[in-house]
Amino acid sequence: MSLFSRLFRGPVNFVENKVEEAKGEVRKEIANGMASVTMIIIMAVTGLIVVFFISAGVALLLNYLIGSRYAGFLIVGAFYCILLGILIYLRNNEPFMERLRERYRKEFGVASPDIEEQFEIMEEEYMDDDPV
Repeated sequence: MSLFSRLFRGPVNFVENKVEEAKGEVRKEIANGMASVTMIIIMAVTGLIVVFFISAGVALLLNYLIGSRYAGFLIVGAFYCILLGILIYLRNNEPFMERLRERYRKEFGVASPDIEEQFEIMEEEYMDDDPV
């Protein structure tokens, strides 16, 4: 082994080990994220099944109380149509959506666009003041 290769082998090994550590961390984060997504999907499907059976039960109860074969289902359907209308309104309501986005940015540790813009402005001011 030449002197040149022996001199640089240590730093090269160090960098290779750090790269492998970083890959391991990324894989770990991806696995954690996928486990969370899987659990959310399972919970969502289970929740939908629960909502379906509760809705059917409420509709059948209303049918019994009203003495009709279908009015309970219409009432429950109308309730869900109203709920859908509210959700559509909220989706188009910019202040509500911004609050929701900000909440998820905080939850996932993402900087808000305002902060990023402030950093860019500060960086530009710093670069303008630099005499070099």
